[in-house]
Amino acid sequence: LEHPESRLSTFLLVAKGEALDILTSSPHFEQLPAEALRELTKTGFDIDTRNVLNYLHLPGIDPVIPVVKTVKTKNRGNDPKQEVQMDGLAIMKDDFLQFMTNEEETAGISWLLNKMIDKSITVPINKDSEINLNIAEYKISPSFKLKNNLPEFTIKLKVDTILLQNEPDLNLEDNEIYKMATNKTEQFIKKQVESILEHSKKEGVDPYGLGYLVYRTNNMVWEKHLRDKWRDLLPDIKVHIKIEADIIRVNNKGVKIREA
Repeated sequence: LEHPESRLSTFLLVAKGEALDILTSSPHFEQLPAEALRELTKTGFDIDTRNVLNYLHLPGIDPVIPVVKTVKTKNRGNDPKQEVQMDGLAIMKDDFLQFMTNEEETAGISWLLNKMIDKSITVPINKDSEINLNIAEYKISPSFKLKNNLPEFTIKLKVDTILLQNEPDLNLEDNEIYKMATNKTEQFIKKQVESILEHSKKEGVDPYGLGYLVYRTNNMVWEKHLRDKWRDLLPDIKVHIKIEADIIRVNNKGVKIREA
């Protein structure tokens, strides 16, 4: 980090537990802990110093930083090692840690921040079976309308998925069964997105940037009615989530269920 420009591109992480344990871990596939952290970060939330500084200076949005922790692993014939794994996200309030996300909230903010492409989700179909889907592509369309100078948001996600595993052996060429499967998928995704929005609003933080959306598109309303009290208003701000999910094709057979 001898050069200032290098510091701006340095990945940021929050350690759960002692940071020293992270820095002295023993990765299986990399020679140095820092190399393992770099590769781990590149495949998930690659948040660098520049990103966080930008978030801190933008109105109506708060930074998120990946959380890492150490876990003991043991390969056959080898002694146990302290490895590093991702464990959610740190939701910041200005430059202070406000809370760390659980698994459902992590998925929710991943959807909102366009980090779910090529990720897999497991959707329960009934008590004993589930389907596994790969996220081929998706589009987020946020909007808002004003009521008494307060924004009411609608966030639409259009999601195209690929069926990887069909444990209940659903016949997705049957229209009613297809609708059932997509409805279950939509409910599953909606619950994830709502979980992070409800928690963050309750804490008075805005990791998605609802306020920043208003700032960019209706600056007069933001400056006059919202800027100085946005955090206080957040718990009562209404956000509607609408999901439209499609299963494009079955991966292992190459059979198209619905045209993209």
